[in-house]
Amino acid sequence: MRGALVLAAFLFLVTPGVTPQVGATAPPPRLLQRAWRATGARPVSSSYSAWAVVDHRYHGLRGLTAWGAALAGGLEPGLRLRQRVRGEGYRRVVYTGATARLVLESFDLEPALGLPPETYLTVDFTPSGRLGVSIGERRVAAPFRGLAKPHVFVRLEGYLPGRRSAAADRRLVRRVLRAAGACRVEGVAAGTHAAVYGYGPDLGPPVTVAGRPIDLQLDLRYDPGRGATRVVLGTPLGARVPREA
Repeated sequence: MRGALVLAAFLFLVTPGVTPQVGATAPPPRLLQRAWRATGARPVSSSYSAWAVVDHRYHGLRGLTAWGAALAGGLEPGLRLRQRVRGEGYRRVVYTGATARLVLESFDLEPALGLPPETYLTVDFTPSGRLGVSIGERRVAAPFRGLAKPHVFVRLEGYLPGRRSAAADRRLVRRVLRAAGACRVEGVAAGTHAAVYGYGPDLGPPVTVAGRPIDLQLDLRYDPGRGATRVVLGTPLGARVPREA
């Protein structure tokens, strides 16, 4: 139950069977930037998310609110308290601003089983313009300094003109994997949509999907409204994964 509540707060939702590695961080920015350049896509947006267990105590709502305010002040000017939740064995505060969101959640759901309480910090950052990957990573990692090493997710999005052929997509996939120093782990293609999952030893700690390591995702999907192909590149996953109830 605790895992289901915690995972619901993440920007990149993880299904059972998709397991973040302990201490996972984002890959070296140069590798991700090199892989993105290999797509040839015109960038339109990027987003960054980070989370970690930052404490093994159960905090009351007042203490959690004060802690959140202190962390939010260093993330983005003007971040404001938007939500306070008090439940049985559960406390949550949410601070939001123009481009960032900070969530602190404290759990004490299973004391009868001898499991310790835990407090999670989740940070989301969606810059309003183009931003270097290393800057985005530093931004979401900053609130964790002195607390824990966060799991970091990066998502880059852009467009290529027109509808692409399957052969063109295969060439693009090979270029991206080569640029990232990664190999193909899994891939699916259906009509105008293709998704490829890869693993590269220098990309950073992976997630485990069905027992296989993955630290790079490339998603190509034709958008008829734009008359262009949307490109999403992320690490370790670049798109939301539906979570089972």
